[in-house]
Amino acid sequence: MPRHQEINRLQMPRCQQEINSLRNENQFLSQVVQGRMIEGAFSELRDNNHRLNQDNQRLNQDLEIMARVRDNRIAAQDVQIRNLQERVEQYSAELRERGKIFLTKLINS
Repeated sequence: MPRHQEINRLQMPRCQQEINSLRNENQFLSQVVQGRMIEGAFSELRDNNHRLNQDNQRLNQDLEIMARVRDNRIAAQDVQIRNLQERVEQYSAELRERGKIFLTKLINS
């Protein structure tokens, strides 16, 4: 057998070992990359969740402020209604008194 064929035959197992080693390394690196991609996706989801929680807290604070404003408006309107009711009662009492005076004058004249 010529010398170059013998060398090629001897190198074949070594080349196959190197190919297998490179395949194993490639598979390992693929798993690492996939792991990092998954880790990156989880990290992005955590960041999004954190932002959503902050938005939710701000919205809840806004709702609390709006509820207080609404309650204050209702309280102010209640005061206005009571004041108007008192004025109506006073005016009605004045009208009744004037009516009595008018009737008394009318009867006496």
